[in-house]
Amino acid sequence: MGRIKAALLVIFCVVLSVVLVPSALAAQAGADADLKEIQAYRLTVPALKQVMTATRNIVVAMKSDPRYQRMSKLEAEATRLEEKDNLTEAETDRLQKITEEIDDIESGFNVVGGNQSLSDIEAAAAKEPLVGNAFKAAGISARDYAKFMAAFLQASMIQGLQQAGTIKELPKEVNRENIKFIEDHQVEFAAFMKELDALDKKEP
Repeated sequence: MGRIKAALLVIFCVVLSVVLVPSALAAQAGADADLKEIQAYRLTVPALKQVMTATRNIVVAMKSDPRYQRMSKLEAEATRLEEKDNLTEAETDRLQKITEEIDDIESGFNVVGGNQSLSDIEAAAAKEPLVGNAFKAAGISARDYAKFMAAFLQASMIQGLQQAGTIKELPKEVNRENIKFIEDHQVEFAAFMKELDALDKKEP
């Protein structure tokens, strides 16, 4: 898996825990309010286009970002070490340091993942120009991007469970219009994921 694709997979985990396990976030200020805001959010085609544009912007920006280029070199070095049968103690230490540095770089890009509140996400995006500028150019705020992705992921999961027959009735808190949106736009989103995969593999 390419480094950009891996980073985007992290981004696509946007506040999912806020939607699925709000009890785990009870200690966070505003967790209940965030949950209600996400559950009330309605997926729309204009917002989908903005999210797609913002994500494309992130991919393009990452390609030319020195941190990403550094990460690519580190990954290549790590691969060479991992392919060796027996590592020396120094090589083992080096591999550990490489892994830690890659994790640190990835965490810098990941401004919208994890157990963060919507306000935390807005603040993090404001501190990371690569992501903040990508959102601004697409005409979408970090908060709305996060809400879209959380609502999209929740609706996708529920729709998948419903199709598999795992659940017979939709939970009352689920936005049924969002379920319908997922059903109507599966082809578009699948094509978008293929596009991202191609961009990921393309040389900078």
